[in-house]
Amino acid sequence: MANTKEDVDDGIKMISAIAETLRFRKQNQDLDNEKILGHIMNFIQTKKSEKTKLLMITAASKALSIAERSPRLDDKTIIRQVMADFPSMFNIVEETINMKR
Repeated sequence: MANTKEDVDDGIKMISAIAETLRFRKQNQDLDNEKILGHIMNFIQTKKSEKTKLLMITAASKALSIAERSPRLDDKTIIRQVMADFPSMFNIVEETINMKR
């Protein structure tokens, strides 16, 4: 992660996707993860770049995974854990995009 302005902006958008994922999950406890991610896909639809969309989906998916594995964790802890993986998420998404070219 190069910490460019674009990377910082993407990081903020990733946090917003995580927060929306956790909020929606709490309000809709009867939904499975697939439906929650469907909601997140609609939430991020307005974002412009493919890279940003992939980063947001990756972050949301990771948040769901952590929340499911450790249901007693609070949102703040889940967000911190996902943020700790941001560098690897950026690398994976960059590699994925470069493979498509």
